[in-house]
Amino acid sequence: MHLEEFEKMINLASAHRSVPTSGRLNEKVKNVCVILTSSRGGSSFFKEYLSQYDDFIFLDGEEEPYYILSKNTLGFNSESDEIKTLQNKQYVLDCMFDELGVNSGFDLEKYIHDWSNRVMLQFPETFFKKLDELASHIRKVVQELNIRDGQVLSQDEFKELSVDILNAIFYAPSGFIYDIHPKDGAFHHFYKIEEPPFVVPKIKRKLTEADLEEKTLLFKTPQDCYRIGMFEQLFPNATIKYVHLTRGFAQTTNGLIDGWLSHSGFFAHNLKIIDVELNISGYSDQFQTGKYYWKFDLPPNWYSTKAIPLGEVCVNQWASSHEHILASGVDKLQIKFEEFLENPKEELERLSTFLGKSLEYTDYNPQVMTTHPPAQYRWRKNGQLIRKLGTQTRIQDLMHELHYKMDEHTWI
Repeated sequence: MHLEEFEKMINLASAHRSVPTSGRLNEKVKNVCVILTSSRGGSSFFKEYLSQYDDFIFLDGEEEPYYILSKNTLGFNSESDEIKTLQNKQYVLDCMFDELGVNSGFDLEKYIHDWSNRVMLQFPETFFKKLDELASHIRKVVQELNIRDGQVLSQDEFKELSVDILNAIFYAPSGFIYDIHPKDGAFHHFYKIEEPPFVVPKIKRKLTEADLEEKTLLFKTPQDCYRIGMFEQLFPNATIKYVHLTRGFAQTTNGLIDGWLSHSGFFAHNLKIIDVELNISGYSDQFQTGKYYWKFDLPPNWYSTKAIPLGEVCVNQWASSHEHILASGVDKLQIKFEEFLENPKEELERLSTFLGKSLEYTDYNPQVMTTHPPAQYRWRKNGQLIRKLGTQTRIQDLMHELHYKMDEHTWI
């Protein structure tokens, strides 16, 4: 029964989103860059940083909601986050092309359109009757802030615009979970399409066919590590380049634990739709939703981990992601997230050479999808557990294969 209810919600969201057909635009795409990584591996920061360059065409968030809307995920076309054969490919492409854009100044009509389609992913049962009201709120806020079409907004101006719109829409945004407006409220929804913390539409202009010839489509979602080959199906005439973004097991596992213990974020799969109950010690016994909500990516071996301690679940998520990327055999550029933070100029030069671009360093420092303020050695708050997990041969071998040391002083 839960799967039928979930499907009804998906159908409702699809019916009220305005998504024109993209036809065969996908065949005109020449270059695609896919960031392969694990959850909590730094990909949100990395993709947000790259989106500042007008060399890239990007989505506001991840493409995951479109695989849900097209019924390619758990309960429909998959038993995990792995998708072998994509169904409803044209609808996936339509959704992508509708949202994709370029960082090139404010476009009010696209901004309103993107907001209207975005809230239908976040609150499909609430907003389908309020889209005209939503557009009116956005126009009023934009007018009050004196923002003009073509204007380039600073990071602070963009945040002010987004928060003002959230205040206008919800009146009490603390009850809703947005990455740009973090609060302590809990996520209460039984079903979801977009995974919280929710994203807000970025400032971008519509695509042109010339963009598809000249620029690079940029994608990232951690689940892509289980879907290598998907973008070749979507963009058959494009050169697909993969960036393998890595991060050490200690930092990643600690971040995963923080996310699993968050009241507000990273609710990925409601397993009640397939009648599965979780018994993850340290999680299922701590939260009302802990019996049925899986967080972050769902590895192909997830079922064997549904009743083990939380730390083991998290380190398996880290290991499974990178094992699948390495086993895929695709050509890729490895970038260590730690080194990108420490030496961004050098890593950007490597990336520029790999992609055939000229990406000049800026001090842009987006804070996205964080559970706590960035700090070195944060893993030490779970130090005893992390050190124990690091004694596993599987983890030590994978760290070695990814060119990391097992010296904890290097786990920054």
